[in-house]
Amino acid sequence: MGLFAFFKLHNTGAFTVTLGNWITTNGFSFSFSFLFDSLSVLMVLMVTGIGALIHFYAIGYMKDDERFNSFFAYLTFFVFFMLVLVLSDNYLGMMIGWEGVGLCSYLLIGFWYENHEYNQAAKKAFLMNRIGDVGFILGIITMLLTFGSVGFSSVFAKASLLTPGLPAVTLICIFLLIGAIGKSAQFPLYTWLPDAMAGPTPVSALIHAATMVTAGIYMISRSHVLYSLSPFSLHVILVIGIITSAIAGFVALFQSDIKKILAYSTVSQLGMMVIALGLGAYHVALFHMLTHAFFKALLFLNAGTIIHALNGEQNAFKMGGLKKLLPFTWWTTLIGTLAITGCPPFSGAISKEALLTIAAEHNMTVFWILVFLSVLTAFYMFRFLGLIFLGSSRHGNHLHFPSFVMQWPVFILAVLSVFGGFLNTPHLFFGSEWFFHYLSSVFPIYFSSIHSAHELLFDWVLLLGSPVVLLVIWLVTYRLYAVKRPIEGFQVPAVLDRIYSVIILKPYFMFSGFLATIIDHVCIDGAIDMVVMSVNGSGKILRKAQTGKVGLYLLVMVLILIGLIFYVTGRL
Repeated sequence: MGLFAFFKLHNTGAFTVTLGNWITTNGFSFSFSFLFDSLSVLMVLMVTGIGALIHFYAIGYMKDDERFNSFFAYLTFFVFFMLVLVLSDNYLGMMIGWEGVGLCSYLLIGFWYENHEYNQAAKKAFLMNRIGDVGFILGIITMLLTFGSVGFSSVFAKASLLTPGLPAVTLICIFLLIGAIGKSAQFPLYTWLPDAMAGPTPVSALIHAATMVTAGIYMISRSHVLYSLSPFSLHVILVIGIITSAIAGFVALFQSDIKKILAYSTVSQLGMMVIALGLGAYHVALFHMLTHAFFKALLFLNAGTIIHALNGEQNAFKMGGLKKLLPFTWWTTLIGTLAITGCPPFSGAISKEALLTIAAEHNMTVFWILVFLSVLTAFYMFRFLGLIFLGSSRHGNHLHFPSFVMQWPVFILAVLSVFGGFLNTPHLFFGSEWFFHYLSSVFPIYFSSIHSAHELLFDWVLLLGSPVVLLVIWLVTYRLYAVKRPIEGFQVPAVLDRIYSVIILKPYFMFSGFLATIIDHVCIDGAIDMVVMSVNGSGKILRKAQTGKVGLYLLVMVLILIGLIFYVTGRL
């Protein structure tokens, strides 16, 4: 159906399918409507394409699980809500899918609920996403009060008439950004994503590659009209992306759990996408999101194969020497690693080249930060490769080899990781940049087939220089983690933990304490207590008038009657 929509879109242009009305009231109506344009169809093809491969892989991975049927019910429910999110033609419909994927992530991360730690990880993901969701909901409410609508076409049409920098638009953008920070695991709400590794590996692959974390990138890209009117919001996005990518990259260097290495890698790569959003290069962010979906799904499924082969072992320091024992997994993991590190001509190299080029055009400081982050990515990914596949064997387990149903999806993802970047063949290869042109109906981008000699030289330097840098990094990591026998150290730098605690946790606890003691106990409870006291006090006074003595009642009635007579005669 996604392919059908793609070809229909090519022939007829964007179209909307309305299923029915839900809410109709004064000045506001909401219908279940799906918008098919180049952006939503791109997301549909990515979600269903990558999702289908992960589903097939999961058949082999979960075949011995007692709750096999429940797992696939949750997994398909996940894809359903993600499709609702990306297809809705308004923010309220998007919110339904937004909350749905949050629910499904809770069900799948805590799927093996017998383990207390897995339950805690599921609750952490659910609650931290709720923090972001509050911002998203406030953004929708503010949008409704500002524009009188939550439909994309209506909101964007009215917003395009406004002048940049209006406080109301900036407030909407910041609220929406808070939602994206939660869903796409950005600083400071990124810590739930590494713990989400508690779920089965196919779940990790689906969350990190095709669903959930891509929701925030999609939502900001969809809202580009609003963000173009708020330069301040774009600066905030840029700073958050840089901080997130740097922290996650450093933490990945010190991980021993192979799934957590990939999890922090996802956070770091998401940070790069957010940097692209902050530069206003929405098409570049989406292109890197697409190539990332290919190689990150590949890497996670291979991690699942390794864990399956080693009877559940996830500590990279207890592996080693798997290159000869799992040759298919070795070669496909090598492809995924070369793609994520940006080695030409793999898909990640082309998307990162586009990102670096855009950064160089906007801000050279951001460009050099991205170069540093790319080098950091190469270090922790080559470390990942060396610890698992090279050097001497440190596992001593009897291997369980993967079935064919687990291998052919990996093969397809490996092919996509190699050639997927050529969907947007760079102009230095005399390419047409098809992907960027495809999205030009959503993002008003000026494309030129003529590029200056300076731009071409810059691109060739990036293309030819990156393999040299990667080779140097590979020689260093090979020496450290393959030739020498690696010794497991501390998993997460204590300094980063302490900084996070001081900057985020302590202020959060102080603010929560203020809300609990002052706002809740003194203000809210105090107001309720005042009402109760006034009712009790007035009751005590009025109760004295009800003595039960008939004579007193007659006396009061006579006095009231005399008072009424005097009042009436006085008025006459």
